[in-house]
Amino acid sequence: VDHVNEDSQEKKSILSAERAWEILKHIKDEESFILGMDPKFARPDWMIITVLPVPPLSVRPAVIMYGSAKNQDDLTHKLADIIKSNNELLRNEQSGAAAHVISENIKMLQFHVATLVDNDMPGMPRAMQKSGKPLKAIKARLKGKEGRIRGNLMGKRVDFSARTVITPDPNLRIDQVGVPRSIAQNLTFPEIVTPFNIDKMQVLVRRGNSQYPGAKYIVRDNGERIDLRFHP
Repeated sequence: VDHVNEDSQEKKSILSAERAWEILKHIKDEESFILGMDPKFARPDWMIITVLPVPPLSVRPAVIMYGSAKNQDDLTHKLADIIKSNNELLRNEQSGAAAHVISENIKMLQFHVATLVDNDMPGMPRAMQKSGKPLKAIKARLKGKEGRIRGNLMGKRVDFSARTVITPDPNLRIDQVGVPRSIAQNLTFPEIVTPFNIDKMQVLVRRGNSQYPGAKYIVRDNGERIDLRFHP
């Protein structure tokens, strides 16, 4: 679409994504190096998506509602919207629809692809669920304290671990670390009974788990575990 500014007589035209991709594709490998890119790993034309990777079902699991009804993940709905928009654009191009109709189809497809990745872009309408709640895009799942990186990879809730506020202690040696009593009483470590430590182990077992130092469990040779809370 060409537009002429009457004041400056400048001719302006809308640059389509396809045209921008063609321009970037014609940048030679030597010029890519000057731009700071290694053509083996990154080229300027790769900044425009031509193929969309589809995340596997483990990334977007369906939530089973009451009974047998399944509620699909936001990303699954978004991918379905992209396929529908893409098919409609293809259909209209093949049937020779008007230019403004095809232009609207392209805009719609662009919107769906953009909101799949980021649904919080300034100046852009947000993609919504049927309930009116905004969809949770890929970016929202990764970023922030509760996101995939900081919330699930760098910090996990796991068994046999505890956390406490770090404090100095003038009574500790330089090679020692102090552990709060409540943690030391709960997080036990196994100690094998030998003829050399059997007396000490018997004392700890008699003390049980209510006193420190003590014992929480006895594990027999056959693997049977006795909980000392219920066997004082």
